[in-house]
Amino acid sequence: MPAQRQGQVFEDALSHAGDVGLLPEEVDTRTGEALGSFPQAFSRIGLINAALAIRAAEAALEPNADTRLRPPNE
Repeated sequence: MPAQRQGQVFEDALSHAGDVGLLPEEVDTRTGEALGSFPQAFSRIGLINAALAIRAAEAALEPNADTRLRPPNE
């Protein structure tokens, strides 16, 4: 998957976080409704791994790019 598309998928996943930032187990692809419970560990690990993989892909495309992870809006 191209790095740009990875970023879009990642941002889409983040848009489903609840008001306290937790991700649901599943999301209804038609309605966007959160399904299941809100696990903390596994969804966070997946989110962190995805962010790291996207940064690694970006770094491979642009060797001089700043790939440090930062909070949003920084």
